[in-house]
Formats: sequence, structure tokens, C-alpha cells
Amino acid sequence: CEGKDHTDVDLVEGVKCFTQACEYNGHDDEYQSKLKEQSDQLTPEQTQRVRDLLKEAQAGEYGQDYLFENVEEEELQVFELDAELTFNGATHRDLTAAAREELRKVFANELQCKSLLEVQLSWIRKQDEALMIGLQIHAKCSEGDSRSTLVKEFAEKPSTAADVKAM
Repeated sequence: CEGKDHTDVDLVEGVKCFTQACEYNGHDDEYQSKLKEQSDQLTPEQTQRVRDLLKEAQAGEYGQDYLFENVEEEELQVFELDAELTFNGATHRDLTAAAREELRKVFANELQCKSLLEVQLSWIRKQDEALMIGLQIHAKCSEGDSRSTLVKEFAEKPSTAADVKAM
């Protein structure tokens, strides 16, 4: 976005990135300023494309369609687990890309996920002196198999999961 006079600048991707940066750290004036500056240059079609890209990013890179493939044929269930984590004394700056990736890996390993894409950050917010993070985890498994049992047991721990539901 910095090179707006360049012929190959991608304003749509730039605005999407600044929007995501503002969601992670809404108090950063530089991000807010850049977002406004770049957004003002978008056409209505480009603005809609940004909305579509953000919606796609919020759904995860894989969306949710793959979750329901072969569900009926193989008599599988799909579970969605919503977890909320609180880190006292942490800030948005502490939640680096490496930290987010490691957090997703820990949950993916613990819940025997077939792909890291099954674990997505759903929200991040600062409250008082704590950083709160929401995770959404999807699990496709047979009723009664070890993964199904693991997911249900994990959800019963009040300190780790806010909600689990069959989809």
C-alpha cells in the first residue's frame, strides 16, 4: 500500500491487511490512519471485494465446506468447540504470528486435529489487564471413537472450553 503510485499496487489486499491489523490492535493510530487513507481510494467494487475477503478470512482459509464432506456416507459427526483463553498482563504485541501459530498447534495436537486449519482464532480483545483470545476448533469424528470422546472430555473442563456443539 505504501507505493500507491506504483502500477502494481493492490489496494484491496492492502485495505484488507490494515483492517485486520486494526482488529488486532484498534488503538494503533498509524494503522487507523493508513486504513482510512487506503480505503478512501477504493471503488465500490473494490470495497465489496475487501468485505468478501474479510468474510472469507473470518471463516478460516478452508471455510467449513470440507467439514461436511462424506459425513452422511461415513456416519460421522462434526463438532465445533469454542474456547476462550485469558492471558493476564499480556498485550496485543505479545500475540505475535509465532505465538498465534504455536497456540493453534498446541490445540491441534491436543485434540488430534488432522489439519492445523481445524483450529482458528475467532476473536482477540483486551479487557482490563488481560488479553482474551477466542479459538474455534472443528472436529469430524465417529460417535464413540477416541477423538469424539477426547473432544467431549475437553469441553467438560470449565477452564478450557466455553461451548461445544454438534454441527
